[in-house]
Amino acid sequence: MPATRQRSFLAGLRVARHHSGPASPPGAPLPTIGGNVVVTTGEGPLTLLSWVDGRELVGDTAVEQQLIGSTLALVHRALATADVPDTER
Repeated sequence: MPATRQRSFLAGLRVARHHSGPASPPGAPLPTIGGNVVVTTGEGPLTLLSWVDGRELVGDTAVEQQLIGSTLALVHRALATADVPDTER
């Protein structure tokens, strides 16, 4: 993974960790025993995300597409004024 993508990846993890909660369970990164949320492997950065109950949404139906869009809109509104370094706007 190129360095620029790694920065965005890590920024996304910071956002998920910051905004994780009952109303918005985005699958926040879980820390290792050492407290890191990312480990570096030969393949690039690796993280373990918390489990989010439910089922996978693939957008095959209008109902799923509506749910995906509504959820994404909530995230966009929540982050509209957030200052997160290394994220793309």
